Amino acid sequence: MILLGAAVLLLWRAVLWDASVPLFGNAIFFYHPLVTTVTRQLQVGRAPLWNSQEFTGVPLLGDPQSGALCPSHLFFRVFDFAWGLRLALACEALLAASFAYLLARRLGLRRGSAFLAGLLFSCGGFLFSHAGMLAHTASAAYLP
Repeated sequence: MILLGAAVLLLWRAVLWDASVPLFGNAIFFYHPLVTTVTRQLQVGRAPLWNSQEFTGVPLLGDPQSGALCPSHLFFRVFDFAWGLRLALACEALLAASFAYLLARRLGLRRGSAFLAGLLFSCGGFLFSHAGMLAHTASAAYLP
């Protein structure tokens, strides 16, 4: 599992450590305001129930896009958005690889095949292409 985690982080290095790659499109224009709203409400001691900044107000806690209850979004509460995004993506890629590996082992595959399954699922096109869409990567990490 440690070797799998190292391989995943190595393959995700361009997305995680390049200053410009994760901060594009949906990440900045859609998720940044949502994450900031949730974080500010939590910082003042309120449950993030309502987002009054969209339309005439929309539910925030019930919106899966906000990630108010997503475990990997804890990084946004501690770090700025850029580092929170990188750490959340790293966490979700590692979770996706680990869960795919464990599922493959449970289905009877050998360790090498399970390693390959975890690597392909976590470093495949879906997670890479959806790196700027936090709700998609967070849900895909728990899919296996």
